Amino acid sequence: MSDNIRERISNIIAIVIVYIAMVYILYPLWGETVVILSMLPVIMVAWQYGLMAGFLGGLIAFPFNTLLLNLIARPGWDVLVRESGTLMGLFLLLVVGIVVGSMRDMNQEQKRMSLERERAEEKIEAMLQETQKVNEELKRTDKAKDEFLSIVTHDLELPLVSVLGYSEVLLHGILGQISDKQKSAVEIIHKHGKILQGMIDSILDYTRLAFEKVKLDSEVFSINSLMAEMLREMSLQFERKKISVHASLSKEDIMVEADKGMVRRIFANLLGNAIRHTSEGGRVEVAIDKNEEMVRVSVQDNGVGIPKKRLSKIFDKFYIIRDEQARLSRRLGLGLYIAKNFVEAHGGKIWAESEGEGKGAKFIFTLPAE
Repeated sequence: MSDNIRERISNIIAIVIVYIAMVYILYPLWGETVVILSMLPVIMVAWQYGLMAGFLGGLIAFPFNTLLLNLIARPGWDVLVRESGTLMGLFLLLVVGIVVGSMRDMNQEQKRMSLERERAEEKIEAMLQETQKVNEELKRTDKAKDEFLSIVTHDLELPLVSVLGYSEVLLHGILGQISDKQKSAVEIIHKHGKILQGMIDSILDYTRLAFEKVKLDSEVFSINSLMAEMLREMSLQFERKKISVHASLSKEDIMVEADKGMVRRIFANLLGNAIRHTSEGGRVEVAIDKNEEMVRVSVQDNGVGIPKKRLSKIFDKFYIIRDEQARLSRRLGLGLYIAKNFVEAHGGKIWAESEGEGKGAKFIFTLPAE
């Protein structure tokens, strides 16, 4: 027999003994009203052990109480004793036992739920603290990574400028004529140097965004003139892939007040993206228009297209559309992320449209008009 069962039996025996003593003591004083005491042991057992104990207590207390009253009743009280043994008395004892037992069980259940809730809250609090520690550690690691990228890219920029500068000098024959084989090798150096320069520029822009150092150096300028200038600068890239460019630019200047360097980077990223993802002999269309409040710029190609389920992800950092052209260009997946942040820094919006793979893509962004 377990200690718990022994304790329960001992408590019930103690309750019965106390009840018998109270009945013997109070019967001469209370007379017939002493039958009220029969509810006390049922209440005590029910409150201590619950619904089932209350029901059994009421059931057992009925014959026990009747027997006890018959033993102590004085002559002439037999009618009272008989009345106390009616079914109504049994019903009342059972009701008292069930009600009190139910209340006790509900009280215990509330305590149990409250305790479980407290334990759950403690676990959640501990998990939140642990998560916060992990997040802080990740932030420190991410910051250290960004600082490292910033330092490395700045250190790479100067020697790269020399590589590009001297390769152009050699290509233009300023230091003397070079053979066709040498020229081909220098062109490869210059081409990959430009790719590396683009990657460095993207990393520098990314670190500016990561450290929240994006400050607008605004000026009023013609956005369609800037686009025409960018198309001229990138004309060789279009020609290498035999991509035709169709620009719908207003002859009248469309003025904006913005950071010209940022807008140039946005144009470069969108046009470069169109070149990378358009096959040889493809087509790129550029358009700029204006309403009362906003200037709208679009760059559309007939290249690889974008699956509709990926349209919401392409502006995420380090996200790359997996195709052969992107693989060969060795991009970082930061161009559209940077473009999005630069556009939003000016209070504009940027989004992409595509009918699916192989159906081209269109990138649109807006800027507040001057």
